[in-house]
Amino acid sequence: MHNGTGSKNRLAHSSLLSCATVITERYKNTQNARRFLKSQLGEAFKFDRPFMAWFKANRGKTLGDAASEYRRRTSDQWPEVR
Repeated sequence: MHNGTGSKNRLAHSSLLSCATVITERYKNTQNARRFLKSQLGEAFKFDRPFMAWFKANRGKTLGDAASEYRRRTSDQWPEVR
């Protein structure tokens, strides 16, 4: 992932992440990524193999896209928005 603030094309453990952070070919499921996704999705968030495969298949998308995908996959766990 690249957050647009540095020259490296990979996620550092201390990188500032946002919904606009792009998932690149060098993406890793780091503690930083897990913390960010938990902040967006709640403490019950867990990486599972199908969701990790989604990251590999969706290079170029963002962490915001990933959060939306996780919500879609777990839609039975999210309250309906009215």
